[in-house]
Amino acid sequence: MPQEKTLYDLLEVSQSASADAIESAYERLKARYLEGKLKSDTLDPDTHFNLIKDAWQTLSNPQRRERYDARRNPPAQEVAYSYAPVEAEAGIGNGLKWAAVILLAIGVGSYFYFNHKVELERQRVAAEVLKLEQQRLEDEARARTEAAELAAQRDARRAQEQEEARRLAEQRRFESEARSISREVDRNLASQESQQRREELAAQRSQQRLQSEQESLRRREESDARNRLAKEQAYLRQLERDNRRTSGGIPSSQSSSSPYGYYPR
Repeated sequence: MPQEKTLYDLLEVSQSASADAIESAYERLKARYLEGKLKSDTLDPDTHFNLIKDAWQTLSNPQRRERYDARRNPPAQEVAYSYAPVEAEAGIGNGLKWAAVILLAIGVGSYFYFNHKVELERQRVAAEVLKLEQQRLEDEARARTEAAELAAQRDARRAQEQEEARRLAEQRRFESEARSISREVDRNLASQESQQRREELAAQRSQQRLQSEQESLRRREESDARNRLAKEQAYLRQLERDNRRTSGGIPSSQSSSSPYGYYPR
């Protein structure tokens, strides 16, 4: 049957190790545990380290260490008491004494066995508590990670919404400027069209005035021509009458003068 490990064995120190040596051994094993290098043939690293921690808490306390050493090594007088009566009274009640010794050994063994079971149960409970604590720390770390992810998502959504709002504002500003430019172009075109219509109307009025003046001049010239023609015709008729009178005995000197004071050619 393999020998049960003691608290000194867990800390990998001798039973006579000093307090400093126990402290150094615990720090060394703790560093190995944190680095993931703590190994055991039968225990997982967490349970193994919990046992190491319990051993350190017991052996680093002088009173607890003294009680633990006392349980491991009972006083010599108790052993002497167990065997001396047997040697002294070997011939008297040998069977009864042996029965007492066996009962005493059974009682001492039961005591140590019970203490060992209690110690194992305490270590198991401590391991469970450590596991629960580790689970709590992992849950908290996971919750912090999830909260950080949610915060990052909120920040990303907020940045996206701000970018979308900026883009919409830029688009509205561009559309407003485009409408302003379009209205300005429309006003310029309307002004140009109005100016062009005014110029066309002015040109039309000038053309009409020129045509009216030309028509008046033409009518005056025609009227003057008709008047001259009428006068010439009247003068020719007068000449014809004068010629007829001259032919009838009327002196030509009386009818030789033109009504206009000249003779037509």
